[in-house]
Amino acid sequence: MKGRIVKTNDHRLGFEDVRYAKRGGQLGNRNALKTGFHTAPVRAWRAQVRDWRKRVKLALAKADDELSGL
Repeated sequence: MKGRIVKTNDHRLGFEDVRYAKRGGQLGNRNALKTGFHTAPVRAWRAQVRDWRKRVKLALAKADDELSGL
């Protein structure tokens, strides 16, 4: 099984027997990720959005707790 490319999550295979494909789309897909040149700023922005959503969720939970105590 070694060296064979397996495109499945077959749990009967060992972890070392499965090679994962590179990122990107199938052949002919013009929207496929090719270089990653523009991905760093987008990933950073998404991390900021995740952080902001987490802070808002905590603030809303705190406000809800304070209001329920009235």
